[in-house]
Amino acid sequence: MVAGCSAPSQESIAPEVSQKKGNLVMEIDHSTFLASSSADSVNLEIYYKIYNFGFEYDETDSGFVADYRLLVTVENEKRVQIGRWQRERSITVPTEEKTNSLIDFRTGLTNFTLAPGYYLVTCYLTDQNGEAESRTQFEVRLRDYEYVVPRLSNVLFAMSAGSQGDEPNPFDRGSNLRIVPSVSRDYGSDTDSRLLYYLEIYEGTEETDKVVVETRIRHDRLGDMVYRDTLTAELDQPIKRQLREISLAQFKPGPYALEIKLLGRRGKELDDTRAEFFVHWDEGTLIQHDAKTAIQQLELITSGDELDAIKAATTPEGRQKAYDEFWTKNDPTPGTLENEWQREFNRRVAYANRHFEALRREGWRTDRGRVYIQRGQPDQIDDVPMSPSYPPYQVWHYYQQEALYRRFTFVDENYDGDYRLVFPYDGLGFRPDF
Repeated sequence: MVAGCSAPSQESIAPEVSQKKGNLVMEIDHSTFLASSSADSVNLEIYYKIYNFGFEYDETDSGFVADYRLLVTVENEKRVQIGRWQRERSITVPTEEKTNSLIDFRTGLTNFTLAPGYYLVTCYLTDQNGEAESRTQFEVRLRDYEYVVPRLSNVLFAMSAGSQGDEPNPFDRGSNLRIVPSVSRDYGSDTDSRLLYYLEIYEGTEETDKVVVETRIRHDRLGDMVYRDTLTAELDQPIKRQLREISLAQFKPGPYALEIKLLGRRGKELDDTRAEFFVHWDEGTLIQHDAKTAIQQLELITSGDELDAIKAATTPEGRQKAYDEFWTKNDPTPGTLENEWQREFNRRVAYANRHFEALRREGWRTDRGRVYIQRGQPDQIDDVPMSPSYPPYQVWHYYQQEALYRRFTFVDENYDGDYRLVFPYDGLGFRPDF
């Protein structure tokens, strides 16, 4: 099996955007904190984000309704289930258009109080009307926070933060704070050009008046440090809560690592924690800061002629005007507030950058990233790991929304994570093999 090097073929933009029913989209994140109920227990907080699209909706007098069940299980190292949480809810939207919304979602959390150790967490999202199911699984180590010297909690990335209201809310925590998690850890658009996060400092058993918190941010692909600050925290209570905000105005798109160190006397390192997040620019921002890259991304979904006006623009204002006109022309639902295809395109680029980066190349420049941007989520993926006979490879199948069945094969021939597309690059000429 020989991997090809050509990019997927270029095709004109297809503004018909509809989400595949049965393709449920759920994002999961988690963090850990010292449990207030017991000094030797840990709170494992699990955050979820469930999008409107993908469910089967029933039309009712009150609108369109979908029913779902979210089940979370926790197993210990011996794979014995020791925790279970289930929630059944309905999604009600006023119009059929909202059932396919690419931006509407609901965020929530659940938590388990556990002893330190290793655990396996599995989250099941079930469409109770269409019976489709999505599963997310991850392993987590819960550290022991009982130490003599001060310790840091994990980082909770936040979408928003404010004061607690009159009614109890699952996002409430101490110090009158209400923090809504950023489950996807995505930041950096014009409307959200700040990094917002929360963490806790635990004072330990020895008397320590104050500590220094050193914060660094590195580009996770290049390793360059792009931000650093230090602040002094007075340990005047058992739990010191920290809500931080850092401007991302000068951050270029890409993966970043937030590194936090806790320093004691004479700069002695007491503890550290590290977490990753992602900065992205949507096309509207990218066209102003990096027009060349923005045009190259658009060329994946349209012929070059449609981009002539953008390429010919000589001023930022003219370029923005041509860009806006391009998307207005390719709006599948003119007259509505949302351009569904533009929103979906931005989502696909962001997804490709997060999941298909290889050899320090941004995800949208890789073969899998380009096919994903052009075609969207495959209806089926056959993921074949390394074997004595073949290198790792993936087969992507498209059949629900395509006029013709398409199959794309990607091979990691050099065992370096760079899955290259195999001829035929347009995915045609195959019969289903399942």
